[in-house]
Amino acid sequence: SPLFDGFFQGSDFYKLEKFVYLREAKTYEEKAQKNLQEGNPQQAIEEYKIAFQLFKKSCEENDPELAYYSSQIGDIYLKDGQVVLAMEYYEQSLQQLLNSFILKHEPIFRCYHQLAKCLIRNNEYGEAIYCLKECLKRVELAESKEEAKEIERSCYIMLGGIYLKYEKYDKALDCIEIQSIRNY
Repeated sequence: SPLFDGFFQGSDFYKLEKFVYLREAKTYEEKAQKNLQEGNPQQAIEEYKIAFQLFKKSCEENDPELAYYSSQIGDIYLKDGQVVLAMEYYEQSLQQLLNSFILKHEPIFRCYHQLAKCLIRNNEYGEAIYCLKECLKRVELAESKEEAKEIERSCYIMLGGIYLKYEKYDKALDCIEIQSIRNY
């Protein structure tokens, strides 16, 4: 009909398609959260994976929100004791965040923190130290001070534990002193 001729342009269809993918991604995300609440972690993982693929179709290549889904899947795997799978998703999430050029440091330091937990469980202490130090660099720049304090505290505890394992007592003591000075 002449009334609609020229109304929809190619870019309008593209935008509509992206919106549909985004809406579907959010639907699967809600299903995943419900499955988690009901104690179905494997089903939640599958829902998050579908949400990730749908969201990927709805956004730009370097959208930092992509990292959210990878991180959620990593959290579930870590909680379920599947450390190697958790590490894969945290590494993917971290890479997505670093490629996105975001200005917020919270998702990045959270990723480093979770990845360090996995590495410690896997007895990969050298890499864990690297992740913890990277996390601490970003904690300093955080906007959310409450979360930052808790993560920072946890980082120093983990670092202290690693240094004790390596019998680096001076460094372990430094971690304890930093915690007491900062008065968590």
